Amino acid sequence: PAPAHDFVATPAGVEALAREAAAAPCLGLDTESDSMHSYFEKVCLIQVVLPGDRIYILDTIRVKDLSPLKAPLEDPAVRKVLHGSDYDIVCVKRDFGISLRGTFCTMTAGMLLGLPKFGLADLVETNFGVRLAKAFTRSDWAARPLSPGQMEYLVQDVQYLLPLADLMDRRLREADLVEEVAFEF
Repeated sequence: PAPAHDFVATPAGVEALAREAAAAPCLGLDTESDSMHSYFEKVCLIQVVLPGDRIYILDTIRVKDLSPLKAPLEDPAVRKVLHGSDYDIVCVKRDFGISLRGTFCTMTAGMLLGLPKFGLADLVETNFGVRLAKAFTRSDWAARPLSPGQMEYLVQDVQYLLPLADLMDRRLREADLVEEVAFEF
């Protein structure tokens, strides 16, 4: 089962999340957009996981001002772990004016390691024995309310990012790929 999460849909909730993120050494992040359901795509949700399995689902349809998150998300000392980071980085910059710095992409790490499969679901299943529910990949993320299945999907998309990055870090060091990965990220 997915761990507990907080649904953030108010400015006060964004400020509280920003305080926690600024105090954390790292965080995992993913976005969901409505690209398949809207002519002008927008980020509808941002999922954040902090150490200790603290998961936040940020509703960017209801709360559009993410300026409190700018400092921790742009701070290179706070490591941001993403999977397939290129798209998320572009979307967060486009919609919120935030330039993610200090990123680590688990997909790029998997490619550098020469893994045969480096999709998030594959990496989670291989390393943690858990099959992620991917039925909601093509959801209309701008529609509300979100279903329990959608919420589980959102949580699972970030739940394993931090332990996966730790595993990848170790493998990259063992393979002597630290310089290459630093260049890629």
